[in-house]
Amino acid sequence: MSGLTARRFVSPLASLVYWTVPALLSLWLFHRGLWCWFQQDDFSLLLLVQLPDREFWPQLQLPRAQGTFRPLSERLFFYYFHRWFGFDAFPFRLLVFATLVINLWLLAALTRRLTGRRWAGFVAACLWGLHASLSISMVWSSAYNQVLCSFFVLISFLLFLLFVSSGNWLYYAAQWVTFLLGFGALETMVVYPGLLLAYVMLHERRHWLAVAPMLLASGGLAWFQLQAAPLPKEGVYRASYGFELIEGLSTFTRWALAADAASWVAMVLAVPLLGFACYRALHKDYRGLFFLVWFVAALAPYLPLANHRFSYYLVIPALGLAMLGGWALLEAWQAGWRYRPLIAVSLLLYLPPNITLARAEVNFNHDRSNAAKQLLSEVSRARAEHPNKTILLTKLPGPLFSLAVYHEAFRAISVFDVYLTPDPANIEATAGAERIERFFLPRDQTRRLLGLNRTVVYDAAAPELREITREYAASAPSDLVP
Repeated sequence: MSGLTARRFVSPLASLVYWTVPALLSLWLFHRGLWCWFQQDDFSLLLLVQLPDREFWPQLQLPRAQGTFRPLSERLFFYYFHRWFGFDAFPFRLLVFATLVINLWLLAALTRRLTGRRWAGFVAACLWGLHASLSISMVWSSAYNQVLCSFFVLISFLLFLLFVSSGNWLYYAAQWVTFLLGFGALETMVVYPGLLLAYVMLHERRHWLAVAPMLLASGGLAWFQLQAAPLPKEGVYRASYGFELIEGLSTFTRWALAADAASWVAMVLAVPLLGFACYRALHKDYRGLFFLVWFVAALAPYLPLANHRFSYYLVIPALGLAMLGGWALLEAWQAGWRYRPLIAVSLLLYLPPNITLARAEVNFNHDRSNAAKQLLSEVSRARAEHPNKTILLTKLPGPLFSLAVYHEAFRAISVFDVYLTPDPANIEATAGAERIERFFLPRDQTRRLLGLNRTVVYDAAAPELREITREYAASAPSDLVP
């Protein structure tokens, strides 16, 4: 085979590997998320989108809990997909996975442009596509906001780079569109102009004026949101600006590098990354520092939330570390065999903790979301068998209460008049939950309905509900016996 023929064969094969392998790795790790059902806030959104249109559409202009305003990633997403697919969760999940694949392609393209190394983009996409912070978005439709906002950040940055390299203002205008749309996905989009400012100050200072209007727009939108919903002064969303900021940065950095592994693992990985970025900076190459700025800046909105730290906040910040890691690993590979053991050690420290944690979270959420599906299916069956009776559930597992019942899952599927029995202690208040008493039928009503034969009691301890009305009436506390 001639050299030219070999190149013609290898080039399409290399392109196929470049664009498909990161996606296949992510699919391998997160594939069970495709078969997760709804859980928690999903039910609140499903209930919201079933309002009559004259009531639903004004809701797009109002902030939800904690002042969040995410019409694209939450309200419109659920509105249209519920209208098209009902309670089939697979299309919801499929859109999330499709967006992730597009993000991997965008990340590879962005890394290639920023580093000038094609295969650095490939490595960066693999590193991010296997990051444990993605696991919640890959199993929970309400967390689509992180993946969708990543899309808007990546495509906006690519459009800005195209504007810088070509001088074509159409790219700049398109970037404004994607930038503003990003606010409809997640408030974290507020940091995007800061990322641009860091980039232009380090690399393209002549373009800083193009960033200034975006900083003003971002500040204005942040002010508008704070006016609509001021920061709470107590509770899990209370902001702290003291030592908690440093503690938060340390915790998130450890999670970003080593998932839930020991702190020393994160330190071992951090040293060569910092060393590589600093070495480049000493040689007037500030791209490594920019990737570190990306990580810290994208994380900044979450650092004050000392009582609300979750790994899925790392989805966008981890893009910066993935680009730095992809570039550093490729440079080490090209530097020769003396650096290649360092690559092996780094991957052995990074991949197993992330893969192990991600797989555990995916499996856990797959099982519990389908347990919620089973519960709602069983309750629907009970309603069909007893259309005119109040349904009482006893011995309901606490996790199912916090996963489904507390979030109005029964109302979301249009099954009403379902309560928990008032006998003590099978449900405890979930942290942060309020007014759980509304889910229990009061004792006097339970006694009255039992006496009138207008209620049916089910044992909810097992996946399949078991009707125990007579047993319950015989063994219930004396103040419940009619």
